[in-house]
Amino acid sequence: MLFLIQNVYNSRRVKMQNDEVLTLEEYLNLVRANPNLVKTAHKRVYDAIIKKGYKTVSAKDDPRLAKILGLKNGDPVTVYNLFENHYGLEREIENIVGYFRAASLGGESSRLFLFLVGPPGSGKSSIVRTLYWALHGEEIYHIDGCPIREEPLNAFPRAYRKELEEKHKIVLSEWADLCPVCRHRLKTEFNSD
Repeated sequence: MLFLIQNVYNSRRVKMQNDEVLTLEEYLNLVRANPNLVKTAHKRVYDAIIKKGYKTVSAKDDPRLAKILGLKNGDPVTVYNLFENHYGLEREIENIVGYFRAASLGGESSRLFLFLVGPPGSGKSSIVRTLYWALHGEEIYHIDGCPIREEPLNAFPRAYRKELEEKHKIVLSEWADLCPVCRHRLKTEFNSD
């Protein structure tokens, strides 16, 4: 059955960030060699934050920094190295990272939007810019022509994902699906369901 799916989808193209175009079969071979290529957007952002490092600060550990952050005794806060230039936003950043962590695990948060709300000059754009630069240079594979840069393996129908996991040891999210644009292209350009 997987062979039939590959024949249908091999004409689909996978595009890298540097505009190198691969077939789905070539992408499958890359994923077999490195399963970490398959990530949700939330997981990709969370990994970029954690890669830079973090530390937990409490009033007991570092009284000077605790005073700057306004911490009370026994009131720890996690400070992420990626956001070291965002002074006074440690609690808010901790909440944002918590959202990405929960969403990267596939929880209910992954189906929710993250809105940064606040007055002008409160650091919203700066946080987003920092996240952008943290992701800059990461290898991202996506379906060629997809407006949201869809994960190529989402092109596999849910009914065949179990077989993909068993045969190729590639784990896909059960709820991940193609975006409406790619679904329409699949039906019109490739005459497939």
